[in-house]
Amino acid sequence: DIAAQVQNMDIELPMCLVELSACLSDPTMIQDGRLTMFDVLLVRDDVEVSRPTERNYSVVIGPPIVPLTVQRGYVAIDATVANRTYRVVSTHLEAFNPQVRDAQAAELTGVLEAEDLPIILLGDFNSSPGIESGIDDQNTYLTVTEAGFIDMWKGRPGTGLTCCQGADLTQENELSKRIDFVFVRNPPVSDTASIDTHADDAFVVGDQPADRVDRGDGVLLWPSDHAGVGAFLYLE
Repeated sequence: DIAAQVQNMDIELPMCLVELSACLSDPTMIQDGRLTMFDVLLVRDDVEVSRPTERNYSVVIGPPIVPLTVQRGYVAIDATVANRTYRVVSTHLEAFNPQVRDAQAAELTGVLEAEDLPIILLGDFNSSPGIESGIDDQNTYLTVTEAGFIDMWKGRPGTGLTCCQGADLTQENELSKRIDFVFVRNPPVSDTASIDTHADDAFVVGDQPADRVDRGDGVLLWPSDHAGVGAFLYLE
């Protein structure tokens, strides 16, 4: 079930799905295209939900830098499972401007600064620890970790790569970046050091050839342009 959702960017534009010259000569070839983006938290029906939060960031890309406002946001809930409550937060930070992205991370960590519940912070942060090739932004990752959040993948075997497959999802595996994370703070584990000792706590899904699906004509598609990342937490 949807526990919280926030609407982010919503744009509608004319689209030409054939050669531009064909659309110019025959306007009936032009179609309407609309993109509406959300951040959403889903919960199972055995999770008790309270204190939902659905907000957009105050700092976003927009005019005059670009002609459209690229809104981003985050969602949060208190999730109670087996009589234990956690603050669960999910976000997707700005992809195309590192200054805006870092400002959004600072805003989010500021909102969470006084939170005393165990926090599970999930999302696409579009930043990296910097250990992979081709990554030029570590600032946002550092903003989050310096606010006391622990990267659940840290110290795990394997690469944890989650980004990004080709736009049409048909190419061979092109994952080369680790920008999707599960962070924790005030961790619901017996001690912080245990996060670094369970080798199988964090895992990636949707990155293996067997995960692809047939689109109907024999061509195999990756389930998304990103692989998913998950983690187990060992409770006190």
